[in-house]
Amino acid sequence: MSPNSFKAQSSGKEIQYNSAYSLSSVINFGVGIKYIVDENFTYYGSITSDQTAFVPNAINKFAVSNWDIVHIRSGAMFTIEQLSITLGLGYGFKGNIYNGLRIFGQKDSDRSDIVYHQLDLVFGFTYKM
Repeated sequence: MSPNSFKAQSSGKEIQYNSAYSLSSVINFGVGIKYIVDENFTYYGSITSDQTAFVPNAINKFAVSNWDIVHIRSGAMFTIEQLSITLGLGYGFKGNIYNGLRIFGQKDSDRSDIVYHQLDLVFGFTYKM
């Protein structure tokens, strides 16, 4: 999109709006296992990626972060007669130091040190009639 320039209502200055942003293509992956111990117990496990579309040296950076996050999840399903209970735990992580990425009002020279941790707790139940 290349919109035409326009005059600002309050100041009368001509404004050229740029709506072109830089993002790269990404491929995410995931691998999961399901292990049936017996008819009453099943184990699950997975690992997935969450790659960013951030372009480091672009002029028009659009991505909110430059994190490439890894998610590891595990869980189990227990069956007692008609009731199945699922319990799971997930963890997402990435250590990261921003350099050159502007976050909502940040100045070009500001540096943000951020470490990302995410914890997921899963609880589910199914009752078969």
